[in-house]
Amino acid sequence: MASMHRWWALGAVALALAACGGGGGDSGSAAVVVPTGVRSGAASAGADVTQANAMGFVGVMARSVLGAADGNVPVLSSGRESPQARLAGTQAAPGLLRFAANTAARSLARPTSREQAQAVTTEPLPCVSGSGSVTVNDADNNLRVSRGDSFSFVFTNCVLEVGLPAVTGTLAFTINAVELNAQEEPTALDATITLTGFAEAGFGSMSGSFRVWYRDESATSTRQRISYLDTTVIEAGQNLVYRFDVYGVAGTTGGTFDLNGALTVGGQAYAMSSTLFTHGAGTLPASGAVTLRDAAGDAVIVRARSTTTFDLEFQAAGAAAPTVVSAGLLWSAYRLAN
Repeated sequence: MASMHRWWALGAVALALAACGGGGGDSGSAAVVVPTGVRSGAASAGADVTQANAMGFVGVMARSVLGAADGNVPVLSSGRESPQARLAGTQAAPGLLRFAANTAARSLARPTSREQAQAVTTEPLPCVSGSGSVTVNDADNNLRVSRGDSFSFVFTNCVLEVGLPAVTGTLAFTINAVELNAQEEPTALDATITLTGFAEAGFGSMSGSFRVWYRDESATSTRQRISYLDTTVIEAGQNLVYRFDVYGVAGTTGGTFDLNGALTVGGQAYAMSSTLFTHGAGTLPASGAVTLRDAAGDAVIVRARSTTTFDLEFQAAGAAAPTVVSAGLLWSAYRLAN
């Protein structure tokens, strides 16, 4: 089952691009530093959480947690590779970003396609239906992925593979830094991704930018951060703006993650913070909580109780403890399946 919010896979896919694009680092490469600071966010003056309206926040909050646990980014939903699958040496069905990465890498590594001196080429994408194109800017013209290179994809109702949703809009990413090991395999990446009018049929739409940092800490552990920069999203009929970070570590036996910053729901911004979520390999969080807080300090909380259930709570500003609004809610009820 695939869902939205795929974020761990972004790093893995872009790193696959670096591997396919030709080996070796160069002077354009730079060290990748995954930020660890906790991002803070502020609520807007009109933000208001009450015990009566708390249930109106449960969907977006639960999906944010599910997405971080699954390793997802909104709208980029179909057929991504999970961190557990990647670490186990297996791979899920190719999805949008892997397709895009491989296409860009092939274009970058094919010098005969360059009819001009500059390192920019544009080629059509082999959509099953619809149409698309990729423009590759090999900034230093070295035929390999390095700092400053960029890749832009334009889709018009493009079905990349049979069974995947049609894609419309543009997806562009720029390499800020990349590291390779002695075997010329990528081990770390820093990239900025921008989506414009981007939608996968049946999942919603997304416009704006986010930055992804990714690093292999060991043969069995990866660390990544995604930072949303005023990213507008329409998801499950809700209009949202993401201004938060997701930071986590994943290994073969499970992982941890947190979400911090701000989330705009219905035109009002709410401060977002969380305690550390923990999950086993291939399972949903059994512990941890995420909180949305309004300008007055009132809060709505999604608290993991098991790998299958969570509670929704309300806590008034200054209250010593939260009040359970609804207990034993099912994670599965809020998962967007492909």
